[in-house]
Amino acid sequence: MGRVRRGVVGDSRYARRLRSAIHEAANDPQCRPVLISGEPGLGKDNLAALIHFGSPCRRKLLLRFNPMDLHGQGASLLTDLGDSTVLINGFDQIDPTLRQTLIAMAKGEVASFQGRMLFTSEASQPDLDGVTVLIRVPPLRVRRSDLGDWLRYHVRLQCRELGWNQPPQLPD
Repeated sequence: MGRVRRGVVGDSRYARRLRSAIHEAANDPQCRPVLISGEPGLGKDNLAALIHFGSPCRRKLLLRFNPMDLHGQGASLLTDLGDSTVLINGFDQIDPTLRQTLIAMAKGEVASFQGRMLFTSEASQPDLDGVTVLIRVPPLRVRRSDLGDWLRYHVRLQCRELGWNQPPQLPD
């Protein structure tokens, strides 16, 4: 997976709770699988990357698969993953037969896979209940006090990409 945007922006209780959940998942001694659910556009895949890169397994590979990567012959990619961390982005869009394979991998029932599974989804997934640690990402409309910080953060990122030395000042 490419460059990861850092952290959860904001100081609301929702942002603090989300940072705490990410920290707990990253430092989980059992390296349990994680499901990150929330609306589209919240950066769930970046949060999964934060879990991986904040964990003791940060030096191992993080492999990201989208639903289109796993159609047809793409499912054969899952056979030799070893001890890598695997991010399944959009688990709710995966076909049911492949879901069972991924759940078996998350449970540790596939001998060729000893890594950690991270899933993202737009909704909670009943078939992952009891298998994964659930992290719900609150939308920005709920975290309104974080909106200014979030906007300033993204303006700073855009300024770097545009080659600007100084980002414009935004009022609170």
